[in-house]
Amino acid sequence: MPPILILPTEILIEIFRLAMGIHDWSLARIGNLARTCRRWNSIIQSHSLLWAVVNGSAPIKDIKIAIRKAKTTPLALVCRYARWATLLSVLASTSPKFWSIDLEVLSSYLQRDWGNLSGLTSQVTHFRVHSSPNYHALPFLDISQGRKLRVLDLSWVVLDWDHPRLSGLVVLRLDGPRVSISPSQFRKILRASPSLEEVLLSYITLQPEFEEDDNTSDKIPLPSLQTLSLIAVQGSFDQVLPLLQIPPTATIRLDDVNIKALTVGENPALFQIIPPVLPSTPCIGVRITRDGCSLAVPKTSGGRIRHHINGQFGGISLLAPLQISCCGHLVARLDVDMRDKLDTYPVEGLVRLYKLQSLRVHGGSWVQVVLDFISYPVASGSEQEIWACPDLSELDVGFRSLGKNGWMNSGFHPGDGLVLQNLVSARWGGQDREREISAAAVARLDSLKVRVPETLQDGEDLDALASFACKSARVLGPNVLRIVSTVSCLQGLTIDPDHKQPPYGSDQAASAAPNRTPPILTLPTELIIEIFRLVVGIHSWSLARISNLARTCRRWNSIIRSHPLLWAVVNGNAPTKDIKIAIRKAKPTPLVLACRYPHDTPRWPNLLSALASTSPEFWSIDLEVVSHYLRRDWGVLFGLTSQVTHFRVHSLPSYPGPSSPFLNIPRGRKLRVLDLSWVVLDWDHPRLSGLVVLRLNGHLVSISPSQFRKILRASPSLEEILLSCIKLQPQLEADDNTSDKIPLPYLQTLSLIAVQGTFNQVLPLLQIPPTATIRLDDVDIKALTVGKNPALFRIIPPVLPSTPCIVARITRDGCSLAVSKTSGGRIRHHINGRYGGIPLLAPLQISCCGPLVARLNVDMRDELDTYPVEGLARLCNLQSLRVHGGSWVQSVLHFISRPLSTASEHEIWACPNLSDLDVGFRFPGKNGWMKSGFHPDDGLVLQRLVSTRWRGQDSETETPAEVARLDSLKVRVPETLEDEGDLDALASFACKSARILGPNVLRIVSSVGWYILYLGSEVNHSAG
Repeated sequence: MPPILILPTEILIEIFRLAMGIHDWSLARIGNLARTCRRWNSIIQSHSLLWAVVNGSAPIKDIKIAIRKAKTTPLALVCRYARWATLLSVLASTSPKFWSIDLEVLSSYLQRDWGNLSGLTSQVTHFRVHSSPNYHALPFLDISQGRKLRVLDLSWVVLDWDHPRLSGLVVLRLDGPRVSISPSQFRKILRASPSLEEVLLSYITLQPEFEEDDNTSDKIPLPSLQTLSLIAVQGSFDQVLPLLQIPPTATIRLDDVNIKALTVGENPALFQIIPPVLPSTPCIGVRITRDGCSLAVPKTSGGRIRHHINGQFGGISLLAPLQISCCGHLVARLDVDMRDKLDTYPVEGLVRLYKLQSLRVHGGSWVQVVLDFISYPVASGSEQEIWACPDLSELDVGFRSLGKNGWMNSGFHPGDGLVLQNLVSARWGGQDREREISAAAVARLDSLKVRVPETLQDGEDLDALASFACKSARVLGPNVLRIVSTVSCLQGLTIDPDHKQPPYGSDQAASAAPNRTPPILTLPTELIIEIFRLVVGIHSWSLARISNLARTCRRWNSIIRSHPLLWAVVNGNAPTKDIKIAIRKAKPTPLVLACRYPHDTPRWPNLLSALASTSPEFWSIDLEVVSHYLRRDWGVLFGLTSQVTHFRVHSLPSYPGPSSPFLNIPRGRKLRVLDLSWVVLDWDHPRLSGLVVLRLNGHLVSISPSQFRKILRASPSLEEILLSCIKLQPQLEADDNTSDKIPLPYLQTLSLIAVQGTFNQVLPLLQIPPTATIRLDDVDIKALTVGKNPALFRIIPPVLPSTPCIVARITRDGCSLAVSKTSGGRIRHHINGRYGGIPLLAPLQISCCGPLVARLNVDMRDELDTYPVEGLARLCNLQSLRVHGGSWVQSVLHFISRPLSTASEHEIWACPNLSDLDVGFRFPGKNGWMKSGFHPDDGLVLQRLVSTRWRGQDSETETPAEVARLDSLKVRVPETLEDEGDLDALASFACKSARILGPNVLRIVSSVGWYILYLGSEVNHSAG
C-alpha cells in the first residue's frame, strides 16, 4: 500500500495546506484533492482549517464558499492588488474574523478602505501590509491597543508607534524610505518583545529624540533573536544597538549604513555587539576602502556568512578600532584598497592582528610603509624574534601614484621594487632552501602577487620589475611569485627561479623560458586571424569591437591593421561611418553583406547609399529584410553580386503588397550556398550548378520535380538539402531522365518539412551515402508506402546499422520512424508523416527493415479487427511492444501467446526477443471515439499469454528456451472500472500473473497518476 494512504489525518491536513498554499488557494485546487479518494474527500469536507483562506485572486464564488465552510475558524486574508472593491463588499456582507492579514495593495486603497478592514482584525496575530506608492501620501494605519501581534511586517506604511503598545512580537520588519521611528519607541518595542526572532529595518529613518528616555542605558535581552538586519537605515541607531544582548547563534547584517558613530572610541560599540558570537579560530574577513568598510564573519561550519557589516563613511577610520578591539586576533583576511595617500596613518596596529593570514594592500606610498613595517621583527631582544603578522602566508600588493584629478593610477617604480625585494629577502630569506629560514617564527609564504599596469612608464621601471622578479623567485621557490597585469593575456606571468634571467626582449629570453609565455602569444598569425573573426562575428561586427582587440598589444594591432580579411564585413546595423571605413580598409578583398531589418528602418536607405558610393564586391550576401525592400531595391544590389558564392535571402512578409519578391540571378553563377525564404526565383533561368547547401522555405515558394532533379544532377557535391513548407508543383512537361539515379556521395542531411506535392518522384532516385541523415516531418508519405517494396524503405536501408535500431510509432493517420545511430544514441533518421498510419505497418513488416525494428508503438482510436497481425512474425528482433486500441489488441496478444511452429525440436515464437510489453484496451464510446476500459475477456487473454509464453519464469519449472525473459508488463486500466466483474477479472489476472512473472515485473497503471500498483510474487491470490 502506498505510504500516502496510511498517514495520520493530522499529517495529511498539513500536507494539503502546503500543497494548496495560501497565495494559490482556489476551489479548483482543493476540489482536485477531494476527488482523489473517499478518505481525502472526507478529511477535506470535515476540517474547516483547510477552508480558512480568503485569497483575493480567487473567484468571488470560491471566497464565499471558503468563508461559509470555515465556520468559526479564523481565516487568513491574502490579497495581491486584484479585485479589491469586490473583495471588500464580500467581507462586509459576511463579517469573517481573521488570524492573519497579508496585503500588497496600492496606498490609495489602504487610505480609503482601512476603516472597513479594521473591524475584522480583533483576532489577528500575523500582520503583513505592503503599500505600493501610487503618487499618494503613505497610508496611516491604526492598530488597537493591547493587540498581541506575533508578526508585524510593514512596507511604505506609517504607524502611530505610541498608540498600539506593541508587545510579544516574534518577527518585526519595517521597510520604506519615508517610514520613521524614534530610538525610544524602538527600544520600547524591543523590551516588550523578549521573544523576538527576527528584526529587519530597511530604508527607514530612526528620527531624533524629542523627549528624554529614562532607560537609555538599560540592556535589552533578546535571547531568541536569530537575525538582526539593518539595510540603508539612517539616523541615530547607535543609541539602540549597543544596548542589545544578542545570543551566540544570531546573525548580524548591517548593509549600506553609516557606522562611523559605532566605531568611535577605544572600545567601539560595533565590536561590543559582535564578540559574543565569534568562534575561537581566526575567521573575520575585512575590506576597507576610502569611505566604506565590509566585515564578513563566517560560521564555524558550512562556511556561510554569519555577520555582514557593510557601512558607509567608516573607511580607514575603522582600521584602528579593529586592531585594538577584542576582534583583532580573529582577523584572518585584510583587504585595504585606497584611492588617496595615507602616509601619516600609523601601521603599528598590525601587530595586534597576529593571526592574519592574507593581506591585500593597494594604494599609494602608504603601501611601502606597510611593507617596511612587516619586513623587520618587532622585537629581537628575546631568544626568538617577534614579527608582525607571523602567520601571513598570502600577500597581494598593488602600487598607485597620484594621477589626474587627484585619482590614484596604477604604477610601478624602482622604489617599489626595492621595498618588495627587501621584504622577501629579510622575512622569507632561504625559504626555498634547506638551510634555516632567517625568521623561524614566520609562516611560509605560499603566494605573492604583484599587480603592475598595462604599460610601464620607462625602462627603469621595467628593469626594477625584472630584477625584483628574478631575485625574489630564487628566494621563494617555484609557483609562489606571480606578476599580474591589468591585461588578461599577461595574467599569470611566473618566473623560473633556477634559470638566469636573460635580457628583456631578446631572442634568448623567448627561447630560454617558453613556460612563462602565454599560449596566445605563440599562435601563428593565420590562427589568430581566425580567432579574431569568430570573436568579432559578422552580425555583431563594429569598429568598436575590432578596435578593442587592436588596443591589446602591438602584435595584435599590427595583425588587425595589415589583414583586410578582418575588415571585409558590411554589417547593416553598424553606423554608416564604420561601414565606409570597413569597405575602404578591406579593398580589394570581397566583403560579406549582413543585414537584419525585421521592420522598416532608415538604416536601409543609408546602407544602399553607402554601397552605391563605394561599389564594393561581395562574396556572401545574408539578408533578412522586409519584402518591399527587396522588390524595390534589388536592382541596386544586383550589380554588386558578380562574385557572390553564398546567397542567403530571407524575405519578411510586409503589408500591403505581395509577400514574396521575385529575384533574378544571372546565368552561369557558381553558387555554393543558396538559402531562400519567402522568395520566388526563376528556376529555369539561372541554371544553378555546383551547390553545396540548398535551403528553400515558404508557402508561396514552388518548384517542379524536373527542375529540382536538374539542380540535384548539376550539384553532385551537395551536403545539405532542406525543403520547408514549399510546394513541389505538378509536372508541366515530360522529363526524359525521370528514372536515372541521382548520386549524392557527399550528402549529410536531407530534410523535408511540411512539403506538399509529388516529391515521391524525386526521393526514390537519390543515392544517399551511409552516413547521411534523413528527416521527413509532417509530410504525406502515403505515396512512398504503396506496394510490397515501398519507396520509403528503398531510401533508408543503405544507411541502417546491423543491429535493431528502428523505433516505430503508428496511429490512425500518422506514423513516426526514428532510426538511432549505432553510437551516442542520436537520431539518424526521423520519418514523421501524415496519412501513412496503419497502412504503413504491413510494408514495414515485410520490407527489409522488419528485422531491424526494436520498438513498436501502435496507438489506435478505432477498431482494426480485420487487420492481419501475422506480419508481426517478421519483426524477429522486436524488444518492446506497446499496443493500445480495441479488440485488435486481443488479436495481437492471441498471436504472440502461442508458438508459430512446433514441428521441430524447439518451438518457434513470434517476436522471441520481446521483453517489454505495454497493453491498453479501448472500446467505442461517444462520437465514435475509443474509451479506455478493462473487461473480463481482456483479463483472460492476458492471463493466457503470461501462463503460456512465460510459464515458470520465476520458478524452477521449464520455460520456453526460445523466448526472452519478460522484464516489464504494463497494463493500463481506467480510473474506475465499470462493474464488480471487471474488478474481479483484474484482481485474478494480477495475482496469478505476478506469481508466474516474479516481483517488480507486472505493473497496473491507472489513468490517474497517483494510482500505480507494483505487484510481486508474494501476492496472495485468496486475498485478491
